[in-house]
Amino acid sequence: MSSGTAANARHDELPPAASMGSSGVPPRPALPTVVTGLLGAALLGVVLAAVPAGNPTFALVVFAVQILLAMSWLALLSAPSRFVGLVLAVGSALAADLLLSRDDDDVVGALAGVIALGLLAAVLAQLAAKQHRRVTEVLAAQVSTILVVCASACVVALRAAPHGYDAALATTALLTAGSLLARALTLVVPRWITAGGGAFGVLVWTTVGAVCGGVVLDTDGFLIGLATGAAAGFADLLVAAADAHRRALLLFALLPLASGAPVAYVLSRVLLG
Repeated sequence: MSSGTAANARHDELPPAASMGSSGVPPRPALPTVVTGLLGAALLGVVLAAVPAGNPTFALVVFAVQILLAMSWLALLSAPSRFVGLVLAVGSALAADLLLSRDDDDVVGALAGVIALGLLAAVLAQLAAKQHRRVTEVLAAQVSTILVVCASACVVALRAAPHGYDAALATTALLTAGSLLARALTLVVPRWITAGGGAFGVLVWTTVGAVCGGVVLDTDGFLIGLATGAAAGFADLLVAAADAHRRALLLFALLPLASGAPVAYVLSRVLLG
């Protein structure tokens, strides 16, 4: 191959210059990415609509969302034995939801037991596997998936708490509204604003959280919503920074549930009893 032909081949392998702006800022996300993010927000809207239905129905809806969350998380990590990881995550989510759907103060103990059993099951699955390849990576993926679904199960415990109806209503409302607004703003807000470290997105989530919490729960709800919105916003920022939406689009809406639910539960029990 001549030097001119080789140079042309190397030039063809380079990404087109149009994929980056003149200032080095990446272009706006593709419309399908935004649409899929809105689909994830719609799933959170289903969780919001299930709050008045009572603990069993609410737990069932959350369980369905947890399955999608586990699938998205495993798709992001791209580790082997993905089916085994999904089975372990689904079992852990089911156990956590069943235990937390009751009004019980020992939420930490229940989640610790579920996580411990999930870790034991993941280790046993690796020992029973015929081929032991990338064991550390597989275990990390499986255990982290179990942690993510167990964290999202805290919203079930929140609903079952004494003041759970209003707290769960405020939490799911802020998650739904925050996800919708964050995705919609990517189409209309200048890219240079959202590219500056993600602070704008966290500000949006925090503001939405404070408004939803304050409207539903007054002063205490304002603090709960503020902290929950911030936690959800940082999870949203993590997905964006890792460019994870290209492999697991639903994480934009579902990972904030896993990060915001524990914060909402702890603060609700401290401030509301």
